[in-house]
Amino acid sequence: MRKLSPFCEKCGSKNKSSLTVDHVIPVSDDATLAYEPLNLRVYCQSCNASRSTNVTDNERAAVYAAIQARKQRQARY
Repeated sequence: MRKLSPFCEKCGSKNKSSLTVDHVIPVSDDATLAYEPLNLRVYCQSCNASRSTNVTDNERAAVYAAIQARKQRQARY
């Protein structure tokens, strides 16, 4: 994941030692998405900590829509 996005997607930091993988929808809200690539993004430790377990309705909807779209594409094949 960090190879695809070698910077914090919120603040743009490129400090490799502080980059972490953030769950858009927290594992505490939906554990089935813990390893779902469409639910992951790269944040630095500071941005990840400041976000805590907060997720907006738009972020949640975007993740579920992306997962559904992928399932529909895969069903065609």
